[in-house]
Amino acid sequence: MLYVRIIVGFALLLMAAFGPGVGFRRITNPNLDPRAAARPHLDHRRAAVLILRILGAMIGFWLLFFSIAEALHRPGHM
Repeated sequence: MLYVRIIVGFALLLMAAFGPGVGFRRITNPNLDPRAAARPHLDHRRAAVLILRILGAMIGFWLLFFSIAEALHRPGHM
């Protein structure tokens, strides 16, 4: 279970660092889609993506930090 938390924490940090998947690229980058500038809620979508990336980074860092601290606290139990 400890290794799963470390892997999930690392994955969340990577997803927060590199952004959403390929399908959401046009939402976050209006230069890729010329019609994106005409959408009325583009700023709301960008804000939502930014908030989710920040939350993902915080949860990923929390999981990674405390899982590694637990692994180092109990040597010989891994």
